[in-house]
Amino acid sequence: GSMLTTALHAQTARLQLYEVFSGENCPPCAPTNVYLHNLAVPNTEKIIMIKYQVNIPSAGPIYFQNSVDPTARRTYYSVTSAPNARHDGTTIGSGHGQNLTQAIIDQRVSTPSPFSINLSHSFNSNRDSVFITMAVTAQQAVASGTWVGHLALIEKHMSYPTPPGTNGETDFYNVVRKMYPSASGTALPGTWTSGQTETVTVAAAVPTYIRDLAEVAVVGFVQNNTTKEVAQTEISEPLPVPLYSQAIFNDNSFYRCNSAFNPVLSVENLGTTPLTTMAIRQIIGTNSQL
Repeated sequence: GSMLTTALHAQTARLQLYEVFSGENCPPCAPTNVYLHNLAVPNTEKIIMIKYQVNIPSAGPIYFQNSVDPTARRTYYSVTSAPNARHDGTTIGSGHGQNLTQAIIDQRVSTPSPFSINLSHSFNSNRDSVFITMAVTAQQAVASGTWVGHLALIEKHMSYPTPPGTNGETDFYNVVRKMYPSASGTALPGTWTSGQTETVTVAAAVPTYIRDLAEVAVVGFVQNNTTKEVAQTEISEPLPVPLYSQAIFNDNSFYRCNSAFNPVLSVENLGTTPLTTMAIRQIIGTNSQL
């Protein structure tokens, strides 16, 4: 029995992390992100890509929504250009995203991880708070290291009707919207015994700038700050949102003071529950209400 247990705890499959530094005002980032997305789609069981929107060559609107976390990770890796990336904490070639290949992904798969991660998240009823639990288990005795557990709230797909920046991109994948409790992560023990489990829990506000709650996922990873190697990664996929809708205004005919106007309101159901009733209030001016 003990020999079997030892064998089971000796190693576990590795989900790789590919951290991309990109920018909505960065011209070469656009084709690189298309290349990386096409590489990521058939490899979801092997690698997860997350994007830090940075102010290279200049700051764009997505960067301004969350500048602290991408800037901290840029500093951590000493990244000075975009597009740039780290594969499980290491630089491939110059760090350019085009340097990642299927062969490199496949090669990394063959290196087992000393850790396993059990990750989950949930929301409160108002969907303005998120609760995250990440249990990290050592699958073997782990030697000394400055281990940190990271939690990143991402939006798997952000689609814009027009480019938010200047490089033409309208589709953004796996953008890091917030890191909990910060980009420094949570300190984990320096040494581990086989089977040892440490749990990181977070209760925090969901950023008000999230575009689509149905696209929110959480990525957790364990990193060694001494070597910067990412030892294991996991993703908690988006949760269905039962009641969730958005109003879309056509305000082309608004703001006319001397003629009639015909406002148009479209409502889109983004949730899993059919909408059967709706209350619409009209407010004209500051005081009158119909």
